[in-house]
Amino acid sequence: SELLPATRDVVRLLRSARPDMPAAAHGIGLAARVTTPVTREDLTALLARLAARHAALRTAVVPGPDGPRLRVDRAPAGPLLRWTTVTGPDDPGPGERLSALLEEPFDLAEQPLWRFEFVDGGERGRYLLLGAHHAVSDLQSLLLVAAEIDAELSGTPLD
Repeated sequence: SELLPATRDVVRLLRSARPDMPAAAHGIGLAARVTTPVTREDLTALLARLAARHAALRTAVVPGPDGPRLRVDRAPAGPLLRWTTVTGPDDPGPGERLSALLEEPFDLAEQPLWRFEFVDGGERGRYLLLGAHHAVSDLQSLLLVAAEIDAELSGTPLD
């Protein structure tokens, strides 16, 4: 692990959080339809390569003697991918699932502060939900990660 001073933006975002704010207010996310056939193993490997390229997927925010620090680890602390198979017509759609994914509070001191859930609805569709705590992501970063996932699913290997 490497400890780095938290950036001014991270400190500002952390200070803006109020105790009465819902956990989902601290996250940003999106849902993307997946039309390319993909297995759990392939998507897990893709996310491992993504985490190797992007430190934000391996970063936690920990207390330091003079304020918050960013702890960047060499590898994710646990699996990045959640895989859900849905079969019934009453199963929640992508919007409801994305809300649920971000409602669970993030523990800033434990990475990953990103969440990925692949939802396999069979003929009803398949989609990938991705979200992150706003301390380690913004819309531009989320779109970059989504674009890299799309590139790899389309057959373009990334270093």
